[in-house]
Amino acid sequence: MAAGKWVLHRSYLEACRGAGCFVQEEDYEWGSNSILNVLPGINVNQKKLALAAMRWRKKIHRGRQETGIVEGAFSGWKVILNVDQTKEAGFRRLLQSGGGKVFSGHSVSLFKEATHLFADFSKLRPDDSRVNVAEAAAQGVNCLKPEYIADYLIQDPPPPMESYCLPEAESYLQSNTELGTAVSQKRKALEEMSRVKRSRIH
Repeated sequence: MAAGKWVLHRSYLEACRGAGCFVQEEDYEWGSNSILNVLPGINVNQKKLALAAMRWRKKIHRGRQETGIVEGAFSGWKVILNVDQTKEAGFRRLLQSGGGKVFSGHSVSLFKEATHLFADFSKLRPDDSRVNVAEAAAQGVNCLKPEYIADYLIQDPPPPMESYCLPEAESYLQSNTELGTAVSQKRKALEEMSRVKRSRIH
């Protein structure tokens, strides 16, 4: 989903086998009406997930046609992770498949480049290192709970980041009303730099 790939119902394979060739995907896309209408047991959350997969595929495909650049749901994100080590690899794969960059480690020197920090201290072991959230927030990094990643993908429109703000960053955000503008300018500058680099390659 994050990469904008087709997410198809298994009936697509049966249709291809029956036709002896690959058939058009649209009627078999997980979020299409033709599939949703024939799935009696699908619940509300599964339907949201299916519709989100189709929405991201169309959005990323449209962006590719307009710019010629392959991007994903997390393009422009430069991420620091400070989560349970057993879950970190999964978060990393998800973010990278969506075009995000995930830094190794979480040193203070990365705060200037990062756009997002996802941390869940409640799941860390006592000997795990903890990132300085207040310092990251002071440098314009969006300091959020990891739940934002999935909700950003599934919800339409994406939920407000303020609802996922880490408690350690809230006091800084409340005392600095210009942070939203600073973060936005920082993200735009990083995205513009990325586009310039990619256009040189092409």
